[in-house]
Amino acid sequence: MGIFESKFNQGHRIIEVYEGFPAEEVKLQPFIDFIVAVNGTKLIDSTIPFNDIVKLNANCELTLEVYNLIEEKSREIKVTPRTIDGEGVLGVALRYENSIQAWSETLHITKVLDDGPAKEVGLVANEDFIVGSKDFDMESIDELEEYAETNPYVNLYVYSNATKSVRSVTINTGYPEKKGRLGLEIAIGALHSIK
Repeated sequence: MGIFESKFNQGHRIIEVYEGFPAEEVKLQPFIDFIVAVNGTKLIDSTIPFNDIVKLNANCELTLEVYNLIEEKSREIKVTPRTIDGEGVLGVALRYENSIQAWSETLHITKVLDDGPAKEVGLVANEDFIVGSKDFDMESIDELEEYAETNPYVNLYVYSNATKSVRSVTINTGYPEKKGRLGLEIAIGALHSIK
């Protein structure tokens, strides 16, 4: 697996990695990995949509260029799509996004309340960063709070500066009795970036 410097603006952001599929086997990480090229062709320049490339290459090795938002580097990954119903499958959910926007949507957990639901799921103040949710497109603190106020559970992907990895957590907000209480304080901006 090669690593090389790469700057890009657009790519297929990994939103979810499904257990037992090739994407999990090659350790793609939700919300911090972006697929930017396949077999040497940048996806932005490709005339064939990425999902079609995967479907057409069942049981054939593909070389992916994967940009990591945290490391700000690309790495080369070799992966073989599995055949399901005659088509190739990697086992990921993707969303085409801008990497600069992705950085701006990262939320730093600055405080975890002792008696709150965030503490119950093991969130750690000043080490953990909310990088996204598979349930809704989170572009601000307000959108996270609005979602929590109207849903009993909030599924989040959290990057840990301590372990340098992403984990999934589900916070029970107590809705409707507690009006979507998360039990944490969040900050955003240059002073609260992951690096």
